[in-house]
Amino acid sequence: MSTTSNADGDAANETVDTKTKKEYKIHPFYRFGNVHFITTDDVIFSCDLDRLTEMSSFFRDLSEIPQPPGKCATTNQMSSQDLHNKLAQLSTEEHGDIAKHTDAAVVFPECGSKVLEPWLTLILLAETISLNLKIPLEEYKQLYTLVDKYGCDDRMVESLHSQILFLVDKFSAMEIFIFASEVDDKVLGKKVLEFTTCDSFFAGGFHGRIRRLQSTWGLAVYQAVFNAEPDFKNSTYYNFNAYHWKRDLSVSLFGDVKL
Repeated sequence: MSTTSNADGDAANETVDTKTKKEYKIHPFYRFGNVHFITTDDVIFSCDLDRLTEMSSFFRDLSEIPQPPGKCATTNQMSSQDLHNKLAQLSTEEHGDIAKHTDAAVVFPECGSKVLEPWLTLILLAETISLNLKIPLEEYKQLYTLVDKYGCDDRMVESLHSQILFLVDKFSAMEIFIFASEVDDKVLGKKVLEFTTCDSFFAGGFHGRIRRLQSTWGLAVYQAVFNAEPDFKNSTYYNFNAYHWKRDLSVSLFGDVKL
């Protein structure tokens, strides 16, 4: 059976399973709502379904699912502490199927709390101009995964782009362009290209960086810059398309992208 680490109400923020020593923690901000996330590092997040449905088709569908007889609607509010206490009453085997033992809507996002927290912040504050997530560029890849997984709307994606573009003071435009290729986000790539200068795009070893681009992106860049097919083995140098590479790349790689 599970035991609670502290007997005192709100102070009982950790549930310890006697077999696995698993501890459930409550997020200090996301503590109340009718949808509850349990992350891979066992942190409980609670959020209002109405806020989630504003940005996510997954949660819009969830809100429309009829509940079976005897089970309360997902619109019922519940605190993280209540779910925390419920977990303390269940066996290890029952934790993975918590939905059978509670009226709460429980979601397992298959990511850690360091990823879920900024994603929920984007959900709640997507249209806030002053929002600044302050997370490393590489960590945005996992946010893209959640955006795709839960069918987030264009407003959410636009907010995600804005957060990434805030990083231009820390990273070169080419680094962000490479990131855009890795997640295959052509809208972000086109936005980066618009304010990219020749100096920033080619500084710091262009041939080394072009190899880091996702294959179709790398090919398009090479063809636009040199008006030729790539020949990396022989290190062949072609005439540099100095005046029109940016225009040609915008047409060949981003011609179907509208901003």
